[in-house]
Amino acid sequence: MPAQEVDGHDFFAVHDAAGTAIARARAGQGPSLLHVRLNRYYGHFEGDATTYRAPGEVETLRRESDCLEHFRRHVTASKLLDPAKLDEIDEEIPKAIDRYVSGAKAAAPPVAADLLTDVYVAY
Repeated sequence: MPAQEVDGHDFFAVHDAAGTAIARARAGQGPSLLHVRLNRYYGHFEGDATTYRAPGEVETLRRESDCLEHFRRHVTASKLLDPAKLDEIDEEIPKAIDRYVSGAKAAAPPVAADLLTDVYVAY
């Protein structure tokens, strides 16, 4: 089975690798393995002290490998998107999240019949 390692911080590298794997599968050439490597900014769970990380490691990752910053640099340098449009999106996202969270909190709880809808294994 063909395998490819991809920088998970690079949207375009992941997109290209996934496209190749999808094309192979659709052509009947079987599965592919994508090893998408990236770093987490947070621990494995809420409250993880992350003592396994070097001091300043997360700050360095955010500064040098942030996927959103990499995306912004690529699309603006390639003239695919206008920086002002990206700024507008960055401004709208927190507002949208607040609207959706407020809506979810205000919504009625699900009815019992819906609790196991789309659950593949029920115990």
